[in-house]
Amino acid sequence: MCTGDAYDWLPFPVTYSFAYGPRAVHYTCENECTTLFNGYDLAAIECDGTFPEHDGETLALSVSGDALLVKKTVGDGMVLVTSIHEYPSAEFLKRFTCSDKETLF
Repeated sequence: MCTGDAYDWLPFPVTYSFAYGPRAVHYTCENECTTLFNGYDLAAIECDGTFPEHDGETLALSVSGDALLVKKTVGDGMVLVTSIHEYPSAEFLKRFTCSDKETLF
């Protein structure tokens, strides 16, 4: 198992733990960011790891309680960190790329 500071370049602390495999995903709250997974089977989404420690808000968890999607507001924007090993949904891309402000991926 590989753990460490793979995300040490982010403006907040995030620790990543590699563990590839399918996981059931559960949302912690209703949030526009969870549209990232629309169209996927939430009972078995491929993930490449988890975030055991972070300074953000957990939006999605595995059944065992591991963070899979983390959101952190930074200035006027936000950072989303996910270990979901799938393409973002069309709805997510449309929502986050069609705005009045610049969106960086």
